[in-house]
Order: sequence, then C-alpha cells, then structure tokens
Amino acid sequence: MKDELVFFGELLDEALEPSSREDQAIVRTGHSLYGQEMADVTVENEAFIEGRVQDLTPHEVELDLNVLHHSKCSCGADSICSHRIALFFESFSSYGSVSDWISNWNGKKKQAPFIPAGIPIKTASQVFKEKALLENDYYMWKDFAETSFSEIVVNQLQPQPYIMEGHMRQYMKLLKSKEPFDRNWRVFYQFATDLSTLFSILKLLSEYKSDPQSVRMFYPLAVDIAEELHGNVLYLSNQARPFSFDSLIEGLTEDTRRLLDGDDGIEYEKVELYRELWTYMLTTSSSRKAEFDRLEAKLAQNDLDETEKRSYTIASIHLALLDNRDSTVVDMLKSLGTSDCPYLFYWLDYFTDADTPARSIPFIEFLIAHVQGYLKSAGDYYKCTDFVRTFTRPIASTCSKLKRNDLLEKFFKETLPYSYWNYSTLLFELGQYKKWVEMQIYSGVTIDTVGQDKLKLIAASDPALLLPLYHQAVQYTVSMKNRPSYKQAVRYLKKMKALYKKMKQEEQFQQYVSYISDNTKRLRAFQEELQRGKLIDVE
Repeated sequence: MKDELVFFGELLDEALEPSSREDQAIVRTGHSLYGQEMADVTVENEAFIEGRVQDLTPHEVELDLNVLHHSKCSCGADSICSHRIALFFESFSSYGSVSDWISNWNGKKKQAPFIPAGIPIKTASQVFKEKALLENDYYMWKDFAETSFSEIVVNQLQPQPYIMEGHMRQYMKLLKSKEPFDRNWRVFYQFATDLSTLFSILKLLSEYKSDPQSVRMFYPLAVDIAEELHGNVLYLSNQARPFSFDSLIEGLTEDTRRLLDGDDGIEYEKVELYRELWTYMLTTSSSRKAEFDRLEAKLAQNDLDETEKRSYTIASIHLALLDNRDSTVVDMLKSLGTSDCPYLFYWLDYFTDADTPARSIPFIEFLIAHVQGYLKSAGDYYKCTDFVRTFTRPIASTCSKLKRNDLLEKFFKETLPYSYWNYSTLLFELGQYKKWVEMQIYSGVTIDTVGQDKLKLIAASDPALLLPLYHQAVQYTVSMKNRPSYKQAVRYLKKMKALYKKMKQEEQFQQYVSYISDNTKRLRAFQEELQRGKLIDVE
C-alpha cells in the first residue's frame, strides 16, 4: 500500500505547482482539514481510497491511486481540491511524513529536473512551443510515444528492474508533459499513448523472450497496461468526442488489429482489450463487417500458429456476436476447445450487463461440456476455485432470469468439488433434500457443520433423509477411540432415536444400537457411555 500512496503523491506533486497561489491554498487548506482530524478513510486498497472529509458540509471523496483525474469529490470540483488532499494526507500519514511531503513539494521549484541521457536540455518556451505543435492527431501521438520510448527506455535498457522502473517513470512524465490542454482530447491522448506503450513493451518481450530476467521485468508491465487500457475503454466511450475525431478512430482500428498477433504470453489480456474496443469504441456496422471479413480471410489462410489462431477465432466470434448473428456464433463455437473456456467469461458478462440472458445459453452449454477437462488441466486447487467462482456470477444470474435451474445445476455438478458450497445452497433452496444429503456425504462434510435450521427443515420434510448423515457421524466419532468422541457419538445416537421415533420405527433403531454395541464390545469406555445414555441395558 505504501508504494501506491507514494506513486499517488508523485502524481499530485506533478499536478500541483508550489509557485501557484491557488495550488498553495488548496494544499494549505487540505493540510488544515487533515490536522483538525476532519478526514476519515473508510475504504483503502491498492486501487482506491474512499472516505469522508468534514468541511462546512461533509464531502464524499474517492481517490483513484492509478489515474489522478479519475478521482472524485462530492464538492463538485473538476480538478484537485482541498478535500482530496486532506484524504490523501490522512491515508499517507500511516506510511510516511505529511510534513516531509509538503516540504519536498514546496522545494521542488528549487531543484533541477532530471534530464535523461539522449534528450537535449530545452528552455520552457521551446517546450511550450513544441507542446503547441503536437497536434490532436492519433498518428502524431503514436509517433511521439514510440520515439520517446525508444530514446528513454530502449536506448538505455539495463537488466536491473529498479533502473527500468526509473526509465519508465521518466518516460511517463514526458508523455504527461505533452497532454492536450483540452480535457476531451486529453483522455484520448492518454489512451493512445498507453496503447503505443503496450506495443513497445510487447516488442521488448518478443526480442528478449529467451532471457527469463527480462521477461520477468517486462511481462508485469505489459499486463498492467493492458488491464488499465481495458478498464478505461468504457469510460472513454462515454466521453464527448471532439471534432476531427476521424484520425483517432482510423488509427485505433489499425492498432486494435495488432492485438491479435504474436505469442508473447499476454494473449488473454490482448483479446479482452480487442473485444472491449470493438464493443464500445469501434461501433459502426461497416467497420465491423470489414473487420469480420479480414478475420475470416486470415483464418482461411492457415498460416497462423496455435496462439494466433485462437485469438483470431475468438475475435471472429465476437464480431459475429456484435452483428447479432447468433446462429453463426453457435456454429463457430464448435471450433473452440477445452483450453478456451476462460475466454467465455467476457461474453457471459456482456450478456448479463446487456440484460439479454437467452443469448448466453449456447456459451453456458459449451462451458458445461468442456469445463471438467479445463479444470483437470489447470490442476491448481485455488486457480480452479477462483475460475468456478468467477463464472458462477453471470451463469447464476442468467439461469435465475430464465428459470433454468437445471442448467445451473449441471454447471455446479460438472465443477465439483470447487462448486460444493454453491451447489449445496442451490439444492437446499430448490428443496432437493435427498440430493443435498448425498452431496454432504460425497464431500465428507460433518453434520456439525450443517446449520440446525437446515436439519430441522429436512427433519420436518423427510426425517429418513438425515439418517445417513448421522450414521456417518457415529461411525467417524467412534473410530476416534477417545472418551470425548464416544460422548459425541451417543449424542448423535439420541438424535437418531428421535428421528426413528418420528418415523415410528423404534424397533429398527434398537436393532442398530445392538449392532453398534456388539461390534464395539472391546471399547469399554464407549460401552459405558452407551449405558450412561440409557441406550443399552447395564449388564
């Protein structure tokens, strides 16, 4: 958490100028609110901090630790406000000195900026002039990002991760210095340069794939940027699109296609980003049709490796889906295999959000048919459990809306033991108590872990169903061969006696107790407990 707060502090440091009276007032007021204990953190994790700041009126504040301008405050300020500063100070104070942060910020105007090797020193007027000349054009942004990455990162590449991190920070600061003044253009500029950065890192991954140390250094960077881009697409699609938007869409379309190429280890993240872009940004029917035709032609050439073939197939299915060609999609699903199961989550989630549950059915049926094979290949218990839990949400939502509990039950049955708790809950809610009991026995669940409310409901419905659970419990506790376990076994037997009495089968219970007693004659302590419990006569 400390690293995330330090990074956010650096973002604030870059955005606020100590020479500005307005910024000085914001920091001073924020510090005052923090000092008066007016800031209260309610949620704190590696991505967000949420809380309340009491000013003249209370304000709800949310700090995005990765993207400064995504932070929000109920005071209505579009940019940094004293309430955001106060909440930051409140959280930061647990890991560092607020006074030191303010001192460092106040002193930064006296420090000479770090100039990376290969970049000439320029005057402020030159920088401003160049910034003004950087037009709102996708290709110019892309070229600037590629050139800057080559100069700052590639040309000074060092094997040590901490050196790479420093170069990346300097590179990102340079990109930030070229952000357009217009807010509408700024968000598109940030997305375009982030996408260019992703491709630059993927190129390094490809060039250094035989060097494990370099892969460990570049891979997390690529994954983080890809996931951040994916998370920003929906936000981007809801922004007002400025004039002269054509170059952005044209350039974005070209670069989106590149996401399907290569075998660099983050194919899943790239395909997710591809689908998100075509879903929310590249929305014209003509461009989608042209892209679908391109994908089909590429797949027909049979010159793709297995990884690229999968990426192109997933992309092709997605374009057909967006064009509402559901019958075509069902046929195309047959070309997918067991290892492709994770890719189905995007579509299931998409149908859930779009409230079109019926379209999910072919995908759920495909998953049910292949999920056992996928889970066996995955191997790791926690990975499998996370997979099942992730898919349960959209599948359960769909089946609930369509009243298809049979389909949900099939999914849970195919994903046992990882779906045990969800399947158990479903069976109980449906009143399928016989199956529910069989599930407990299959899973080795002890009767003590089952809530008394459930036991009472089953006993009221069909007491005979509970007998196997009690038989199992008695056998297990007796096998422990100690006095406390024997006492517990007697308690189980007494509850069984009540069930048999309710069923009017007391004689069968006595036969069972006699059987137990005869087979445990050598267990003197257990015999004593049976006598104390008045389950057998004293000899």
